[in-house]
Amino acid sequence: MKNNQDGYCVVVVLVLLVCIAFAYSCVQKEHKAEQARVAKAEMEEQERLRRKAIEEQERKRVAVLGELDAKEAQSKSTAVETRQSALREFAVEHAPELWSTVRDIRALMEDSSARMTVLKKTMETMGKKAEDDEDYQKMGQKRNELAMVLAKLDEDLEAAYIQFAKFQAVQDTKAVSNSVAKALTDGRNSALEARARYELLKKELMP
Repeated sequence: MKNNQDGYCVVVVLVLLVCIAFAYSCVQKEHKAEQARVAKAEMEEQERLRRKAIEEQERKRVAVLGELDAKEAQSKSTAVETRQSALREFAVEHAPELWSTVRDIRALMEDSSARMTVLKKTMETMGKKAEDDEDYQKMGQKRNELAMVLAKLDEDLEAAYIQFAKFQAVQDTKAVSNSVAKALTDGRNSALEARARYELLKKELMP
């Protein structure tokens, strides 16, 4: 009887030990799983912060580049405006016929561009491509020709302006004075040629 009881106690003890070991194992597994979850969460947070830092750096870089581009564009715009203002003042006083032609050609170019825009929209409404239309192409060619004429006048006007600036800088020497006179004459001749071409293109663009 006693032996049976001792055997029973041994079995109970063994069962308890097994249960304890199993429970301990489960606790250890849960602990390790929790550590893994914490480690994963920390890595994910670190990755999120890293990406956020990269995005912030990229945002700042884009902002800086945008600011630089804006300043550069403003600087170029200011330079262009200053140049145009100087040439306009010079032309109005010293080469009014040239400036008058420049102004008229610019106006005709703007008008032809507006007409082409209207025509293009109308054709697109009808499901047609303006670029394939012969009349639209001719209008574009004439407008481009006006642009070339205007560019030539702008070059002549700039050349005359530079010679005039030299004339003022070197205190009216004869050589520079002659250069100014020649430059203005070339500009006037270009203006006469441009005026003739302008009148012809005006009739073709605005019949």
